Amino acid sequence: MKKRKRILAGIFGAVLSIQMSGAVLAAPEASEEEWRYDEVEIDMHQYDVGHDAGDLVDQYDFTIGDGSEFFPDLPFEDSEQDFEENEEKNPPIIGENGEVIRTAALDLREKESTDRLDSEGWKWEDVENGGTLILNNCHFRTEENFNIVAEGDVTIVLYGTNTIDVPISSYFFRPMITGDNFTIVAGDETGSLEFRNNTGKSLALERLGIAADNLTIESGNIFSDIQFCDINYFFRQEGGNLSISVDEEQEIGIVLNYSNHTDSKYVLSGGSLEIDAYGAGIYGAAEVTGGEVDIQAGVGIIGAEFVIDSADRFVIDGRITGIYNTAGGVDIRNVGEEFCLRIPDCKYGCYPILPMGNVFEPEPKIQEADYTRVNEAVAAAESLNPKDYKSFAAVEKAVKAVKYGQGVVGDRQVIDGYAVLQKRPVDDYADAIYAAIDALEPVPEVGKVNLKKVQTWGYNAVKLTWDRAENADGYRLYYAEKAGEPWKYVTQIANGETVSYIHTGRTTGKNYTYYVRAYTVEDGVKYFGSYSDGKSGKAVPKQVKITKAKAQKGKAALAWNKVNGASGYRIYYKNSENGKWHYVTQIGKGSTTSYTHKGIQDGKDYYYTMRAYRVVNGKKVFGAYAEWKQVDI
Repeated sequence: MKKRKRILAGIFGAVLSIQMSGAVLAAPEASEEEWRYDEVEIDMHQYDVGHDAGDLVDQYDFTIGDGSEFFPDLPFEDSEQDFEENEEKNPPIIGENGEVIRTAALDLREKESTDRLDSEGWKWEDVENGGTLILNNCHFRTEENFNIVAEGDVTIVLYGTNTIDVPISSYFFRPMITGDNFTIVAGDETGSLEFRNNTGKSLALERLGIAADNLTIESGNIFSDIQFCDINYFFRQEGGNLSISVDEEQEIGIVLNYSNHTDSKYVLSGGSLEIDAYGAGIYGAAEVTGGEVDIQAGVGIIGAEFVIDSADRFVIDGRITGIYNTAGGVDIRNVGEEFCLRIPDCKYGCYPILPMGNVFEPEPKIQEADYTRVNEAVAAAESLNPKDYKSFAAVEKAVKAVKYGQGVVGDRQVIDGYAVLQKRPVDDYADAIYAAIDALEPVPEVGKVNLKKVQTWGYNAVKLTWDRAENADGYRLYYAEKAGEPWKYVTQIANGETVSYIHTGRTTGKNYTYYVRAYTVEDGVKYFGSYSDGKSGKAVPKQVKITKAKAQKGKAALAWNKVNGASGYRIYYKNSENGKWHYVTQIGKGSTTSYTHKGIQDGKDYYYTMRAYRVVNGKKVFGAYAEWKQVDI
């Protein structure tokens, strides 16, 4: 295993020292407590916030090498005899549930093929430059500084539930499994592996699950309540479910040794990753092309490079920041609806992505959000007629809330008290519009009024008549004096059975165009139907009624009823039913109700008619002709 430096502390000091919102955050002063690992003393009060992790690495050259450097107290050498002697000193024990627990370390570097599936739950199949380790309900609980060590390419096949109990160690960063290249695969659907700290004590900075050059997880369920791994080059997760829960202050879920190997990277292409860590979720470069990610940590990812190109679920809840990018850039490409970076506590400036020194170099590449669904939703809303619904306010509000021009992560946003970096708000715009459309309630149907006629009803009134509209509880009437002018309200009739109305106070001879619409009432709210077609009419003096037409020698005596509002009358005659009317006279008083036509000839028939008039602005406005009366001379 290659020699490499370890970062112990200062990670979060570097993060917290970043200036946010114009202020430098100050962390509590470190205590005077000294931490001791392998006779190396670290006075932690020297390394408060603001110091880069490299400061500590450079001063204290912590190393992990191979052979005796890595395991200074190896209980045996690389020989079958030593292996057997170690097993004799550490025989298997029976656990509380009757299971066999192996207490001796398993060194496979020079181990020949061995089958102990029946007795201890493991089998080693040795091949050139590696081998296959089969674990079937195997349980390790060794007091050694490692449980399994191997070299070359090793495949670990899991059947059933396999457990490695993590012991207390006096050594700094000791892995439970260590070697060159490991591939983990489930032999069946129950295959699992658990690294379990059941000591009841903190193992922060002491123990980790796997240390290797390369690690691949193809399938299986893996659980760890200590730091899961430290990988020199590539950690590929192609499937399976990896769940890590570490709550110690300095603990990290996954560590990639990119300080010494710039091409080291965690690559997730399938399966799921779940991390709950007090410190960082992932320390190192990361690339996500598939699979689900859920990380809750102080910092979700501290890395040289971060790439996501996956529409699967990706959620980071960070107490300080979501992604702390030290170098190499951030590239957010294709993401799905469940992409979210957020800082729930929102205490330190609420930056989902934070660059080293507040400067991104290079600038993050962030795909612009896809607004296709949003545009379709807006078009659907705009195609509706708001008047067809009881209330259209919720739809209008949802459309108005749409903000265009956001990237997948958009600008820094605070939504519901959270600092959020995600695509979800863009899709939420469309969802909110469609939800508002689905919740629309159409107005009750009410028929269109058929306005039949507008007729004069005297010199200052008109009468409107219409057919009863379907489902009508009442009507509203409007009129316009000229085409193109705003309508004026006339009245409301609160009876759906009423089908006429007399509009008084009109100017004689002036034309008015009328409109009527019905309404229905539901839950105390009026809902209106369509307006009727317009019909016009005007007020003129009423038709005169001739009450008397009597022949006398050489003359005819006429009488009539007085017409209200009349300024006078005009009288006409003809000598046959189909003859031509001739003007007789004009009477200039509206109160006059009789007239004698003289100078007529005996032996002829005379037919009389007349009409009232009213003078308006110097002009005569005439009413309808009276029904004619015949006089025989």
